[in-house]
Amino acid sequence: MGAWDEAREEEFAPFAAAGLEPGRVLEAGRDLFRVWTAAGALTAHPAGGLRAAGPVVAGDWVAVDTAETTAVVRGVLGRRSFFSRQAAGREVREQVLAANVDFALILLGLDRDYNQRRLDRYLVQARRGGVRPVVVLTKADLCRDPVGFVARTEYELKGVTVHAISVRSGYGLADLGAWLRPGSSCLLTGSSGVGKSTLVNHLAGEEVASTGAVRQSDGRGRATTTSTRGFLTGGAWVFDSPGLREVQLWGSDGDIAGAFADITELARGCRYGDCGHQGEPGCAVREALERGELSAERLSNYRKLRQELGATRESVQRARKKRSREIALLVRNYRKVSRE
Repeated sequence: MGAWDEAREEEFAPFAAAGLEPGRVLEAGRDLFRVWTAAGALTAHPAGGLRAAGPVVAGDWVAVDTAETTAVVRGVLGRRSFFSRQAAGREVREQVLAANVDFALILLGLDRDYNQRRLDRYLVQARRGGVRPVVVLTKADLCRDPVGFVARTEYELKGVTVHAISVRSGYGLADLGAWLRPGSSCLLTGSSGVGKSTLVNHLAGEEVASTGAVRQSDGRGRATTTSTRGFLTGGAWVFDSPGLREVQLWGSDGDIAGAFADITELARGCRYGDCGHQGEPGCAVREALERGELSAERLSNYRKLRQELGATRESVQRARKKRSREIALLVRNYRKVSRE
């Protein structure tokens, strides 16, 4: 999905005919991009009107005009995958953190960072954008039984690959090679201070990302990345996202169903199609829970995420209605002034 291939070449043909060069966005600011091209990384400005179709983000393939004194991005190719969340703040909208990535390496620390509910959120967002999730448990040197922890997590997640690593000791780092092959693209994401920048520096073989000191109060690192930034490491594209304090959901019920495929499959055996799995007769999900095949925590997370997503949809609808009323008011005022 992230690689440049024949399909990309064909899509880019009209831009090539106009004398433009292909590039990939390594970091996207509001009015300035860092773009990789065949000649190396360069700074580029967006052409006027480029953002009309939506923000350009790290990982986007773009058409670059290098004939100008300062390079200009004049077009963006279609996205094949993306990783997003609901934007932080009051505005209810989707924020894409990276585009055209094959894998999302979801980092959680084995110190005090591991949180199943937060992990489930990451999994939902990865499934939504067509990105394969891979769970990476960092700081394995601080865990008494990393092998057992990996086994329990894989059993709980049903089909999601889980690795435990320690950059400090080198434990498990070789296992990441399967996701970092030449031409592949992966996003490193996780909560603040989990060790993403430390891992990026190890993969690159040099300090390309700054790291923060560990706080003495809780052993957690400080967040140092403020925007998603891309690097080429051994032919693989690696995008280091900012540390996320929270992962607010954005998506559909289908995205949750994909992340909780085990519950979705069990629900097909329920007597009633609208079963809420809360005591209804013939509920296959509750029966699996009683047999120990499904954990109460996982079922609880499933319910909470569905409720949260429903609340988000209601917020979106309210925001759209408010915006429609504002536009209608502006139109009425304009017509009134015009008549006067």
